[in-house]
Amino acid sequence: MPQEIIVGWVRKAAVSTQASAEVLTIGSFDGFHRGHQALIGYTVERARALGGRSVLMTFEPHPAKVVGRGVVRLLQAPEQRSAWLEHAPVDVLWVVPFTPALARLEPDAFLEQYVFQVGTVREVVVGTDFRFGVRRRGDVGLLARMARVRRVRVWALPPVSVGGEACRSSEVRRRLGTGDVEGAARLLGRPYALAGVVQAGEGLGRQIGFPTANLNWRNEGLPASGVYVTVLRVGERRWPSVTNVGRRPTVGGRHLQVEAHVLGDPGDLYGREVELFFLRRIRAEQSFASVEALRRQIEADVEMARRFFTDRPVEALPTDWFRPTWDWAWYEAHRPDLRVEPLP
Repeated sequence: MPQEIIVGWVRKAAVSTQASAEVLTIGSFDGFHRGHQALIGYTVERARALGGRSVLMTFEPHPAKVVGRGVVRLLQAPEQRSAWLEHAPVDVLWVVPFTPALARLEPDAFLEQYVFQVGTVREVVVGTDFRFGVRRRGDVGLLARMARVRRVRVWALPPVSVGGEACRSSEVRRRLGTGDVEGAARLLGRPYALAGVVQAGEGLGRQIGFPTANLNWRNEGLPASGVYVTVLRVGERRWPSVTNVGRRPTVGGRHLQVEAHVLGDPGDLYGREVELFFLRRIRAEQSFASVEALRRQIEADVEMARRFFTDRPVEALPTDWFRPTWDWAWYEAHRPDLRVEPLP
């Protein structure tokens, strides 16, 4: 976890006197997928090699929310992202408020005011597709040129490949949009999770024998409509569950809902903060001819989920799936594949 957390536009020079060298990484880190983990892991590795400190610089809110660059549905709820940032294995976490004024900065001005602001930065670690400055005009080439005259080394990591797919936040979003939650989990290194609070629903599930916890979720990214095998985390407890994401066309539903039927008795969940982890898709959402036909299908869905958890009890699932943690074993195993070299 970071020894120091800085929120603001300026990182005081006094901070830098605690170490003779710093290695800085920069990014939005939407989702904290395997590519982000490799970037941060390499930053920590380089800082240790120099006997200095690792610094993670990120932005709040996400730059796309300020500049209006298309519709970007962020993968994590604010508290999920904060938790992952606060568990990053770096020495310093620097959260920069991203404002319209910052968005208008020319690329060289951004580097001068932020990247090279503190004179002890000796190395910078970014992805090869790193862009910055007004209209994203700056790239790793400009960063390398400006760093060279300051005797700062720049390392550019190509996208991490997972199962032959480049690991990017956009690819995670694409997989979620098709219901491929297992593919998304491979890129993330853990199942995708929604965070929110359980709220009262219409009670239809209870009427047909399958009561549900209705989630008022805070994530912008959402798996495609369908039925999923899920795990519901309530505090430190984890419960097997089966979840429907959709509009409930059989009963004339119009609004998108996330409803989890818990396989067990977690007690009264109304008003509780929970996380819902998506492990496998069972089927797409369907419209049935009657409520009885719907009930029979839900019964089959629940049985399929029970068989899943018979083979994989919740207690036997990796605990690191359900909490912010950094998988150093994964990083060390994949370190030889990073193909990272310093930019000239």
